Amino acid sequence: MGFRRWRSRLKGKKGESSSIDQPTVGGSSASPDTGPGTEEVKPNPSASVPEAKPEIEPLSEARKIWEEAYNLVKNDESLKSIVDEYEAEIISELQSLTADHDGHRTGATNTNTSLIGKIANLDPESRQNLMMRLVNKDGDRPDRFKTVSQISTVLESTKTTISSALDVYPPASMAWAGVCLVLTPVFNHVKGLKENWNGLTYIISRLPWTPEGNQKFKVPIRKEIVNLYRLIIEYQMLTFRACRHPSRDFAKNIVGLAEWTDRLQDIKSAEQQVNELVRHNHMTQVLVNLDEANKQSKSLQVLFENRDRLSEQNKLIQEFKPNPNQHDYQAYGAYFNHIVTPLEGTNYGVRNHPRFKRWESGEDRLLLLVGNPGTGKSVFTKSLLKDPSRPDSTTVCSFFFKDKSGQQNNANVALCKILYELFLAQGDLVAGVQEMVKRWDKDDIRWNLDKLWDVFERATQGAARDSIIVLLDALDEADPEQRTKLLERLRQSSSPSVKFLLTTRPIQPVLSIFEQRKEAILDLNDDPKCNQSLDDDIAKVADSRLERICQDKLIEQENLKAELRDQLEQHIRDNHTYLFVGLLFDYLDKQPMQRLPTKWIETFKSLPTTVSDAYRALLDNIRKEDQSDVKTMLQIVLAAQRPLTVREMNVALNISTIDGIHSAEDMQLISVEKFKRWIFQTCHFFLVIYDNRIHFIHQTVRDYLLPNQQEDKRPEWLADDFSEESCHQAIMKSCIQYISAPFVQAPRTTVNSLEQFFNAPLYTQLECQQWFYDLTQPRAASTIIEHGESPSVTKIEDSLRPSEETLRETHEFYEYAFTQWFVHLDFIRKHEKKKWPEILEDIQKQYVSMSFDLAEFIFCCSSLPSKKEVEVFTTMPSMGAGDRDLALSCLTQGLVTRYHRTSLMSELCYAIDLAKEVIGRTDTNDQRLGRRLVDISRAYMQRDMESSGDYAQLALETAVRAIEVTSPDHVDRSRALKARSNALSVRFLNKKDDEDINEAISDMESALNPTLYSLDKQDEALFLHDHAIYHGYRYLHSRAARRDTDLDRAITAAQQAVKGVSSRNPRRCNALHTLGVWLGVRARETKKKEHVDQAIEVHREALKSTPPTGADRASVLRRLASQLLLRYELEGSKDDLQEALGFACQAIHTIQEYHNLYPQCLDLHAQIRELAESENLQHGDCDVGYRSLTRCIHIQNISSKSRQ
Repeated sequence: MGFRRWRSRLKGKKGESSSIDQPTVGGSSASPDTGPGTEEVKPNPSASVPEAKPEIEPLSEARKIWEEAYNLVKNDESLKSIVDEYEAEIISELQSLTADHDGHRTGATNTNTSLIGKIANLDPESRQNLMMRLVNKDGDRPDRFKTVSQISTVLESTKTTISSALDVYPPASMAWAGVCLVLTPVFNHVKGLKENWNGLTYIISRLPWTPEGNQKFKVPIRKEIVNLYRLIIEYQMLTFRACRHPSRDFAKNIVGLAEWTDRLQDIKSAEQQVNELVRHNHMTQVLVNLDEANKQSKSLQVLFENRDRLSEQNKLIQEFKPNPNQHDYQAYGAYFNHIVTPLEGTNYGVRNHPRFKRWESGEDRLLLLVGNPGTGKSVFTKSLLKDPSRPDSTTVCSFFFKDKSGQQNNANVALCKILYELFLAQGDLVAGVQEMVKRWDKDDIRWNLDKLWDVFERATQGAARDSIIVLLDALDEADPEQRTKLLERLRQSSSPSVKFLLTTRPIQPVLSIFEQRKEAILDLNDDPKCNQSLDDDIAKVADSRLERICQDKLIEQENLKAELRDQLEQHIRDNHTYLFVGLLFDYLDKQPMQRLPTKWIETFKSLPTTVSDAYRALLDNIRKEDQSDVKTMLQIVLAAQRPLTVREMNVALNISTIDGIHSAEDMQLISVEKFKRWIFQTCHFFLVIYDNRIHFIHQTVRDYLLPNQQEDKRPEWLADDFSEESCHQAIMKSCIQYISAPFVQAPRTTVNSLEQFFNAPLYTQLECQQWFYDLTQPRAASTIIEHGESPSVTKIEDSLRPSEETLRETHEFYEYAFTQWFVHLDFIRKHEKKKWPEILEDIQKQYVSMSFDLAEFIFCCSSLPSKKEVEVFTTMPSMGAGDRDLALSCLTQGLVTRYHRTSLMSELCYAIDLAKEVIGRTDTNDQRLGRRLVDISRAYMQRDMESSGDYAQLALETAVRAIEVTSPDHVDRSRALKARSNALSVRFLNKKDDEDINEAISDMESALNPTLYSLDKQDEALFLHDHAIYHGYRYLHSRAARRDTDLDRAITAAQQAVKGVSSRNPRRCNALHTLGVWLGVRARETKKKEHVDQAIEVHREALKSTPPTGADRASVLRRLASQLLLRYELEGSKDDLQEALGFACQAIHTIQEYHNLYPQCLDLHAQIRELAESENLQHGDCDVGYRSLTRCIHIQNISSKSRQ
């Protein structure tokens, strides 16, 4: 898109033009595409309409100048008689013209208008008719005919220009009227008055006398223009008098020949004076315009600086957005949506309470709502998010804690979410924390609660008073350690810009923190007004539910309804909670229809009187054949490290309750929908499903299931052997039974031991890890097991191959079983106060079919476990035949891979720490030391890409050490050379020292030397890929003369790398992308069709193997669009241009605005879009290319308003 069109978009909507930016010539705006110097005078398209138009504002000044000049002539006593006769002639023709129109508008009907105004106000057609009347004034005279042809010649030569100009500039009509009035007489006497004719023709040639358009002139210029116009009018009137009153000799009349010449000279002199002044004024205006242009240039500079600043701000804002692996937005949203909306008119007790009012007004900065379970705290908090009476300028940030729901109980996640919401709403606050955050490791911030709070305090210092509200619900469900730290910081906060509202059950750890600020606590249970309000609110809910029950159970008699309502009120009188009312009606829902409606009275009289009684009554209704399954399911939910999905629970429940499972079909799994229905029918009063995961419906369920001995109201079938330890025993049993199942142990990779994995090429390790990860994905599992597409994977025997549906149902539990079984065992070990060797021996005796070698191998080599599980694993002794450090070395590789998948820097940092620990214990003579150094060098390189600090130098030093400790003929020596080349290439990009890239290429050539090392095909493919990158780097960035052979070598090496990488390798897309890049470089330089086609083909293949989101995909999309654009430029195919536009648009949508690749995607999109518009192609939803610029303007406007 060109600058002019871009500037037009900047200043207004598409299709609009700015009067400042577009020159106006003859009343028409020049097209923005024509550029300066191509404007032309065009007739007014409305000139053919015979209707006068109201005089627009710019013309009034010009009319005033003509009238002022005319009045000077008119008030000259020596010319009075001439003026009277002159006016009489023109007015008589005006009156005749009006009469001829027979009532049609001419615009000259106002008798109070001056003569100039009357002529100027005529519509174009009437004005032209008047001029012709004046020319034909002497039409009856015989001598007229000899001059007709001459007059016609003059008129025709000037009519188009003059009439067009007068249409635009009506005030000049007076001058033209004077010319027309004397034109015929002068022609008739032309032989005797050549000088007079010369004056008239000069006046005609200069009409309409509109210097510098219709501007409002400065005083000195205005006076000179008035004087010029006066001389013109005098000249016309004197000519008129000479024509109307000739003596014997026309030339000897009132004005002599010399005087005509002098008067014409006076006109020319006056005109020259005007032009000089106008030119001076113009130069002054040019300087003003240049100054304005300079200001606009500075404004643009500020605009782009603001864009860069906004980009930095956006990048920082994204730093606080909780990582999806840190905070499951979908699960959080499902939980939030599960919180009901309060009935209208409820919660008045809290809303009208003096303490809430003081908080609401800003008099108090903190309010802690304390209430028993089921008193509607979460419902009330949710209602505060949308308050129509709250000013729009107030930002409300919130977090609803939930125990054991991912990381929804972590205070650091809560603060991340609050900061993210705050900065999105008040972006100007980001500037106050940018310098602070730049000094910190961005990933450390997410996990460091103190730093997060420091950022919050610094950010809110710049906010307006009472402009931020923070809502934190269910503090009792937050992680205890983090909660204490958060509340201590919060209690000390005194920012006038922030108000906090917190809710909690009455637990001592929270209440004790606010012991010194009891005025900030509103206890819903103790406050009489709140209690009464709660009673009224619950009564409304109960009454509403009762009406529904009566409809469902066909209870119609009003007197019976009234008696049932009385019974209900008696039952809830001493237990006014929403939870209890809900449980009562759950109980009533399960009651059968009564033959006699009055039987319902007995049912209502025997209703439970407490929450525990209600739970007991509901559990008593469970069928005996379902009780064992329900008990196991409740145990699993209680002990699970995270909420299980419905599929996971389906597997966990069946595999622990069915004996003799040899195949997946033996588990007798029912469909997900049927299983959901079974859960609802048996225990919906205990369990709820949202985000497809199973949760306790309320925190009180856990309290009921694990009661104090005095409060135990569980039925006997549930209470028997139901403890926290037994719950962990139950879910651990499900995990171990699953791990031991033949259909789980059957699919194995060709790499099947820790030793094999550790020594395998990196590509083989990655394929192995990817295979296990895909196994946990329902859709991928059936494909990889059925076809065994990777060289690292074997096919399954037909007898053990499960159906596709069974795979989807069973393998979702794979990850949980292999990563959590020993976490539950650790809980049991601690509870029983046993050492690891003892508890592992117990497990081996109890589960004789379990393969500990398999469990350890998959845990260490799958990249499935997180830092949390690895930390527990490090406390255990080796389970299988391998040694502990070997297992940890394999785990470090898995954590690095997991970092690629999750972007959690904590995983990568822990991998480095773990690797350093193992290296520190490795003897210098141990041949595994070199490989461990190579692996940590790779981790350092990953760290360097994401963080400040010279991790690349650490990677280089570690690789050098790996070379030193590895035998020259060992394959790990080649891997060490590759590690050193990686670090050298990064240093080359930073410092552009040719020695670095030359050495990197030399290292890769040595590593690929078949006479030195016998490389696995996977190693060879990886090395060739890097080799291709380094040759390309040298071709593009070397300061020495470019080596043409480098590009050819880069392409050849990349092609060989692609051939050597299997279709299931997660790095195949990288190899294809690298090949596509170098093919694209060649295509750009050669412009050969076959080269362009080849680059496009490879980029299309790379796109197929690239994940659907992220910067990698955006990069491939951008490259593909660029190559299609090149082919369009070479061949002119609109299809290529249309496709290029689509890919460029996808690239913009795929990548975040703060990413350093985004501006490049934006520029390419703008370039392609401009071409597409010139070809009249559709651009669909691609109107996103200017959003950063628009947001810059928006930020500027906000900043301006805030300064005001």
